[in-house]
Amino acid sequence: MFTAQQECFIEKTLVPEKILLPFARYFDDKWIAATSDTWRIYYSGSREYINFPKDYLQSKLLKYFCYKYASVNMASSLRSVCSSWSECLSYCENIGEFNFLVLEDYLSHCKNSKAFASILFGIKILCFESMEGFSPNDYDGLEFIPRPTDGRDGIYSNAEMDAIDVFTKNLIATGLIKFHANLMSNKFNCNSSRSIAELRSMCILSICYISGARPSQIANLQAKDVRVDLASSKMPKYSLYITYAKQTKVRLDKILIAIPIEVAEILTFYIQQQALNGEDKLFPKHSSSPMQVYHAINKAILKLSPESYQMAVQDGLVAPPSFCASDFRHNVGQSLAMQGVSAEEISYILGHASLVSAKNYIEATPQLAMIRHHALGGNAVWQNMIAMMMTGSIVQSKTWSGVRVANFIGGKMHTEIGGCTYETDCPFSMVRNCYGCLYFRPFDDGNHEKLLKSTQDECDALIKLSDSVGCANNPLVQSYETTLIEIQSVINRCHVYALEKNNDSK
Repeated sequence: MFTAQQECFIEKTLVPEKILLPFARYFDDKWIAATSDTWRIYYSGSREYINFPKDYLQSKLLKYFCYKYASVNMASSLRSVCSSWSECLSYCENIGEFNFLVLEDYLSHCKNSKAFASILFGIKILCFESMEGFSPNDYDGLEFIPRPTDGRDGIYSNAEMDAIDVFTKNLIATGLIKFHANLMSNKFNCNSSRSIAELRSMCILSICYISGARPSQIANLQAKDVRVDLASSKMPKYSLYITYAKQTKVRLDKILIAIPIEVAEILTFYIQQQALNGEDKLFPKHSSSPMQVYHAINKAILKLSPESYQMAVQDGLVAPPSFCASDFRHNVGQSLAMQGVSAEEISYILGHASLVSAKNYIEATPQLAMIRHHALGGNAVWQNMIAMMMTGSIVQSKTWSGVRVANFIGGKMHTEIGGCTYETDCPFSMVRNCYGCLYFRPFDDGNHEKLLKSTQDECDALIKLSDSVGCANNPLVQSYETTLIEIQSVINRCHVYALEKNNDSK
């Protein structure tokens, strides 16, 4: 079934002997012993046994998929991932081939939603890690393949379409703003090729994040495409010229997209550092622009991630981030559809020559809204995951000697809730943006519940005001909802911290 090159690819895949489970809760197993062909874990209140095929190559490939999956998802679904791929490999074995076309045909006949999502997850890995028979361009072909409608998974039937969760988006957005602040304060060293590569990765990530551009569009960017529309010292305005995603026989003009000042100044800084002229190519030529963008995106996201996660990736305990340009493209399309934007406007922003893709995003909106509401509203496990990944260490207020944060929220002054370890002046609003920040150190005895109530009061007032003026899709409401979940996550983590402290004292 596997070709010689595919066998070589599988042989080179690395699966650590111990796999860290970053989203494990207090009573869950924190590791998986990955040396045997049967993995045993206790997770979410159940004992799970994951049995891999007896065939060596198939077993190693499935272990690699499960290793990647456990690094970014809940380990409770590992058995489903393994069984779904075991059935898929049996299908490929009967066909006698293992390539993208065979798996695409298998997906088109797949009737199970969980299996579909599991196979799609593995295909993405194969496409962007350059296994023979797969390419990054192939993955884009799965963009709108019909999803199963078996009804077994309820509101999660389209969950794999929501590729980037709101907290990852928050990590990227705040990370880019802080990176911009470092550039403007001359704290970024551009004297090495490594730092220039980091700057280039941040530029590519920012373009993908704000525009959803395809790799082919990024490859065609010139330095002059970063435009200054209004050269005001207080409120300058910038835009980005991007070619259409898929050109027709008729030559079309470029798309003009407004971009935030932070992204524009990061791009401008890069252009100045590289001494690029207007006609020069913005980014160096690469043998494969999808791979160039893929690696740049994930290097940048890893750089913006918590140090503990970076160390775990460096030690091979968890897999590195694995996002592609298509994920950000879906994110932009879904976000626009959620805000009630028309198909014509979505098509323009995404650079489509037709309305087909835009209409698909709009039609998927109700299901995505239900997924978001359930996942972010009533899932305590999800909140614990965010608490572990997005907030600094819990500290004691009496031993803290650094900066203490304070601010007025909901008409009340909130102090003694935590400290800040950011080395320079923070570009964000104190307290409002602290929860979910990697530099925030919550106090174990801080009155976080009082702050939660004040923030909820502000959110309720904003919702009432938005409804009264006919702006039900006010994006600030979602921002408040994210903040509420981040505060609740810190409260949950403080409770866990207190429980562990009591157990240690016994």
